[in-house]
Amino acid sequence: MIERSPAVHKALATALTKALAGPAEIAAITARMKLIHGDARDILGDLEAEVIVVDPMHPPRRNSALVKQEMRLLRDLVGADLDSLELMQAALKVATNRVVLKWPSRAAPMPGLQLPSHQIGGKTTRYDVFMTF
Repeated sequence: MIERSPAVHKALATALTKALAGPAEIAAITARMKLIHGDARDILGDLEAEVIVVDPMHPPRRNSALVKQEMRLLRDLVGADLDSLELMQAALKVATNRVVLKWPSRAAPMPGLQLPSHQIGGKTTRYDVFMTF
């Protein structure tokens, strides 16, 4: 996991520490995770990855319904991801199998990005899958 926001990185580190001390099954999964603080656009080129999952801050909604309070607070904390396209392009260069973009189910595709190979849809979120092999 790569996180550039210092506050979010700290929260993730705390959650991982708690998970390692939790039930054995959860601790085993957590032990395979590594959290890196930095900008993924700079770090991805130094890594080898079959699959990269990109979860940028979603674009603002066009309707009047508000997102949940927690997500509004997170957006206030980290701001908008104005460089999401650059992040996706970096991920597509590195991943040897696929890149998965978590995106709002009703949102238009990310501007400037090729169409995904396929999508996995949900009620509020979809996963745009870009095969890279």
